Amino acid sequence: MRNIKLVASVAAVMLALSAQAENEVELSEILVEGDQAKPSLTTPSIEASQEKLDAVPGGTTLIDAEQFRNGAVRDIADSLRLTPGVYAQSRFGSDETRLSIRGSGISLTFNTRGIRLLRDGLPLNEADGNFRPQLLEPLVAQHIEVYRGANALEFGAATLGGAINIVSPNARTIEGFTQRLELGSDDYRRFQLTHGKVIDDHWDVYGSLTGITQNGFRDNAEQDTLRFYANAGYQWDSGSETRIHLDIQDNNLELPGSLTRDQLEADPSQANPGSELVNSQRDFDLYRISAQHSVPLANGGKADFGLSFQHLDFFHPLRFALLLSDQNDTTASARVEQPIGEHHNLIYGALASWGESNDARSSNFGLAAGVPFNQGPITERGDSRSYGLELFVQDTININDTVDVIVGTQAVFARRESSELDLRSSAFGEREENYAGLSPRLGLIWAPTENAQYFTNLSRSFEAPTASAFAVDLDNTTEGILDEQIATTFEVGTRGTLRNMNYELALYYSNIEDEILTVENPLQDGDTITSNADDTVHKGAEFGVSGALTPWLNMALAYTYNNFKFDNDNLFGSNELPSIPRNFANAEFTFHNQSGFNIGPTIQYADSHYVDFSNTVGNDAYVIYGLKASYQINDQFKVFLEARNLEDETFASNTSTAANLNGDANGGNGLFNPGIDRSFFTGIEIKL
Repeated sequence: MRNIKLVASVAAVMLALSAQAENEVELSEILVEGDQAKPSLTTPSIEASQEKLDAVPGGTTLIDAEQFRNGAVRDIADSLRLTPGVYAQSRFGSDETRLSIRGSGISLTFNTRGIRLLRDGLPLNEADGNFRPQLLEPLVAQHIEVYRGANALEFGAATLGGAINIVSPNARTIEGFTQRLELGSDDYRRFQLTHGKVIDDHWDVYGSLTGITQNGFRDNAEQDTLRFYANAGYQWDSGSETRIHLDIQDNNLELPGSLTRDQLEADPSQANPGSELVNSQRDFDLYRISAQHSVPLANGGKADFGLSFQHLDFFHPLRFALLLSDQNDTTASARVEQPIGEHHNLIYGALASWGESNDARSSNFGLAAGVPFNQGPITERGDSRSYGLELFVQDTININDTVDVIVGTQAVFARRESSELDLRSSAFGEREENYAGLSPRLGLIWAPTENAQYFTNLSRSFEAPTASAFAVDLDNTTEGILDEQIATTFEVGTRGTLRNMNYELALYYSNIEDEILTVENPLQDGDTITSNADDTVHKGAEFGVSGALTPWLNMALAYTYNNFKFDNDNLFGSNELPSIPRNFANAEFTFHNQSGFNIGPTIQYADSHYVDFSNTVGNDAYVIYGLKASYQINDQFKVFLEARNLEDETFASNTSTAANLNGDANGGNGLFNPGIDRSFFTGIEIKL
């Protein structure tokens, strides 16, 4: 009730301010001219990013950060919610996000596989391709570029899911102070403090400090996170630019665990008993430093060079063991874009990566010892090393004023090494493997008018297994070495503007060999098993539309159709691949007036989907309604409020996967992850 009163009070203030603004006298405009900072060579404008995405013969989306900053931004899923083709759901109602594009890493409920994450074109993934969405700070984004499928070849990425490039703010794009505060249910608090300063003709500095605390709507779901990000740029007299990025993070996140169907329906706020007993957590300390140097070339070309180093400390108590990890990853990249004559735009480059992880496990932990946080001696030690080299080239050939042909390829070499020692029995195992592949690409864009494009492409993607999937498992000596995952994808689509609406539509069909799939380990509570499938098929449709329906009503819709199946598998036949709904949609309708007041409903729909490969148990469909309102008082002040799950529905927003539940929704160790209950959020943003 107190939350409802708070929201009502803020809404009343917003309406009063809106009415006052409409009655204010409009003064004549005064133009003040002054020196403007030179634009950044390392940070493209939103217009430049849109032009780049429009040159891709496949599904792409541009997200302006202002679109999602008008409400609560609890995690990276909130920033991607209105992006077709992207499945992004908070795993346990906090900062850990389940992220998949076109079924990439479809059965992986933690971490992300098959998507290249980048900041300003520099890879954020670990050397083995793994990424942890918990480490993404959505508030540190000027805008976001999404490349779905094998459409990110210009970054060297040729994976099933594609790439997400976060374009960072810097002092040449956002100067001055920004202060933001979000408050909400379950003691949710999130703040951001930023400052950008162009010091002189050469130097600029930008910094952001964000923090999150919450109790969570479930037991054992507290979060306490602090993130610092900064970049400093130097523009040389020659016209080139050097920029240094620094990330320091302290992420502390309790894990309530998944529930059985009966537990979900009885009390979705409860934690899995085993997770609560050991106070299961997923804690990271992150240190990352990156450097990039951009050099302008003739005819509008540019050369980009990057180098980054990341150190990660990992503390992860689970129901079966305490996992500890100390990991270092380094990447070096080079990319050149060079127009040649009037009809060719050539992009080529290379990416080298190497990483090492030193891991330890205490199996005398939690349930094994019977006492929470009773860490016994380290029982197992493991080491893994990952190496990668990617070479890529792409040429956009301008046939005439309306037709472009895009040809390119990526060559990949990857190496995985793993060893494990059981300190109790002195058992030792090790393995190593090399992976190599070629991913060609052919695409076409036809633009008969300025407001419409039609595109198609035929592409191949290649993914070596991540280090954790490749690792030696002394408890499963029959487990073989994983093969690489290879997919061939055909895609057609269109995008453009019709009246006041922007639209995009993409249809794709992917044949996948040796898809890497992960399931819950039925013999070890909280653990997983990874293996290759034989042949699988991913096909789907992605549709997005946004714009003005009337002068006072805007709408945005992102709809995704997913049809992922085994292809005559020896064990599972033509069963559906579990854990992602076939139909998934998000929509927002916004009523607005000229004074800056906005209000409207939000809707999320997901239909039912299976949670096991044998297709014997499903997760129920759901429709969740919310409400968002914001008021831009002036250029400096904005207030907003948001209500989620207004009907207080009990539902599972996402699920884990099992091999075969034999029709028992209460089988296994719990596979259902409850969605957030009725919750309210409010906030203010000040720019000075």
